Amino acid sequence: MNYRIIPVMLARFTDMEESTFTYLKNFGTLLQCPILVFVVQGNGENILFDSGPVSPELAPSKTHRPMMDHISMQEGLAKIGLRCEDIDCVVLSHLHWDHSYNLELFPHAPIYIQGKEVEYAINPLPCSYVSYNVRNGNGVPQWLDGFENFRLLYGDYQLGEGLELVCLPGHTPGQQGLVVDTAEGKYLLSSDHYPLMDNYLMGIPSGIHVDLTEWQASHRKVLEKGWKVLPAHDDCVLERKVYG
Repeated sequence: MNYRIIPVMLARFTDMEESTFTYLKNFGTLLQCPILVFVVQGNGENILFDSGPVSPELAPSKTHRPMMDHISMQEGLAKIGLRCEDIDCVVLSHLHWDHSYNLELFPHAPIYIQGKEVEYAINPLPCSYVSYNVRNGNGVPQWLDGFENFRLLYGDYQLGEGLELVCLPGHTPGQQGLVVDTAEGKYLLSSDHYPLMDNYLMGIPSGIHVDLTEWQASHRKVLEKGWKVLPAHDDCVLERKVYG
């Protein structure tokens, strides 16, 4: 089964310290990097990979990292000719705030997430409070808006013919990616396992992580499989409108 992958930019981080993405490297370099979600199309289905950051309307009341060029999920999908109702299922790579808002827009869709990720997100370590949007005056965690539709997974999972969810722990305990079979070969939507392409090409862990040993094992897994990689926050992804 051949699918195609469409990247959708919902915002950009403003003056993002690059070392946040590249562990112990590139201190002092500031990035205006995209916040991406992906729509996978094929077999008559539209699959949303990650659900993006807070809406532009709600953002001023949150203590999140500053963003620019910010649009709503509805606007992002409309740019590729879709409505929220057209999304058949949602895959969440992990539950950091810039990847797991907007779930209330998909009340009809199953949401696939690793159980380990949910368990950690309920009570993360203090160093993870900001990333998980807890205990900073932000109210109830945003991902609870989709909780009734969660399909908890415990390991790699065949989502469908040509679609595989693969565990990539390290950045978070339950980080997962989506491997998509296309006419160009298999692409890995890596999310923040590889926020930038340099993380993949140079084997550099994300600066935000819970376990470096697990990150390295996940990196070896990707290298052994030979998948093409689409990272979560790199402008190189936007050089093409469609993959596959």
